[in-house]
Amino acid sequence: MKRQPRSCATAIRSTTHLPNSSRYSSARACAKANRSAWADVDLDARLLSVRHTLITVDNSRLVFNSPKTTGSRDWIALSARAVDALRQRARRHRREALTGAAYHDRGLVFCRPDGQPLRPEYVLHHFYDLTEAAGLPRIRVHDLRHLAATIMITAGVPLAMVSKTLRHSTLSTTVDIYGHLTRQAAQDAVDATATALDNAEHKARKPPSGRRSPATTVRPQPA
Repeated sequence: MKRQPRSCATAIRSTTHLPNSSRYSSARACAKANRSAWADVDLDARLLSVRHTLITVDNSRLVFNSPKTTGSRDWIALSARAVDALRQRARRHRREALTGAAYHDRGLVFCRPDGQPLRPEYVLHHFYDLTEAAGLPRIRVHDLRHLAATIMITAGVPLAMVSKTLRHSTLSTTVDIYGHLTRQAAQDAVDATATALDNAEHKARKPPSGRRSPATTVRPQPA
């Protein structure tokens, strides 16, 4: 049986043991979370295309830029849960565009009331407020990547797919960061295989349904 994290808090706490070299600054992570435009989202296909990054210039101006590497320009699969949340956001976005007098529509999924990009520090502080209200440990936005990876690996998702979802350039990068988690996943896999073999062996030993074991004939003893 596949093991799941006992709670979100437990899984989040597990990310604190990851190597520091695998983490980015909070502001940089927030900027990446802000960059999505509706043109990059295909809700019917449940895909999000990564085509832009959002960077801060001179600690004041927000500028859209191209991803640093070819590997960063890729698509991300969306869960039904994420699609539902984005559909709700789309309806709210349309209302804001119609009612906001100073609204300048830049086609952003998440933006300020005037349509401009959200500042990374605002997203970070709002995220802290949400985690505190939920009674969760304070983590950085980028740590949600580690949380997602932890959940996927412990749920038995193949490491190659985890690497693809995280958009790591190589599978070895994923192994270097999350290799300690794959040992438990591997143990769960062999345990599941052993259970399946035990069940098959037990079933093979049982007589087929509808057949009775041969009856024993009792012969009379001579007087």
